[in-house]
This record gives sequence, structure tokens and C-alpha cells, in this order.
Amino acid sequence: MQKPIVIKYNTRKMIGTWIGTYKLVGHPNVEYNERETFFTVIISEYDGVNFKGTVTDDLESGGTKGDGLITGKVRNGKIEFIKQMPVLTLSNKEGKRVEFLKKHKPIYYSGVLNNGTFEGKWKIKRGIIFNKSIVSFTIQTNGEWRMHKTI
Repeated sequence: MQKPIVIKYNTRKMIGTWIGTYKLVGHPNVEYNERETFFTVIISEYDGVNFKGTVTDDLESGGTKGDGLITGKVRNGKIEFIKQMPVLTLSNKEGKRVEFLKKHKPIYYSGVLNNGTFEGKWKIKRGIIFNKSIVSFTIQTNGEWRMHKTI
């Protein structure tokens, strides 16, 4: 059996500040579809495959409060990472944003490197959220994203 070839992304190119956007796709509340939210990622650790860093969403374009953490992998031109934000933010049936003082559900990102830009899809898995005496059921949420490194 032949081992897979691993192409490592250059450490100098990976560590640093990245800016990007994400958007919802196929959300029942059509007002949210296609609206881009801006974010900044700072990758502080990278060993040739695994990376860690922080992420901050832009609040004015619809982002989630707080500085989140990201952990992931880059291999063979593909990227996968998990974004964990400190504040749970949901939209209720009326389209109003509701914040809870608990961690957001993990957000799973995957994508590919295309001409110096990572781009791909993200998802938040469906689930149940308990907050005091309120139980909320959440649907799976999907979207698209892209980011590129600043100079």
C-alpha cells in the first residue's frame, strides 16, 4: 500500500492575519441568505499540517460577539477547521438575533486553496439547546466562506 503524498503549505504563508467572509445558503429566513459577514483570523501556530488561532467576526455585518478559537489542518491544498465562538447567537422565528451567555455550537469549515484564497463550505449541526427552563431545537445551518492572507 502506497502512503499518500502530503504537500505542506509554507509556514510563513500560513501564520499571520487572514481576512474573509462567510454567508448562509439555503436558510429558511431568506433575509439571511447571501448576506456576507466579514471576519479576521489570526493563525499563531502551524506545524506544516495542524494550525491554531483566533477568529473575530465583524459585528456590523452580522457576526457573533467575542474572540473565538480555531483549530484545524491543511493538507494537499485542502483545509478543515473548527471555529468555536464564546457567545451563542441564534435567530428566532421573527428573525431577531438572540444571544446566550454560553459557547456557540462548533462551526465546521472545509475548503480548498485556490490562487492564494481558501474557499469552501461551513456547517453548524442541528441540535438541542438548554437555557434555564427553555429548550430550543436548532436546524442544521450551512453556508459558504472564503479567506485570504493580508500582506
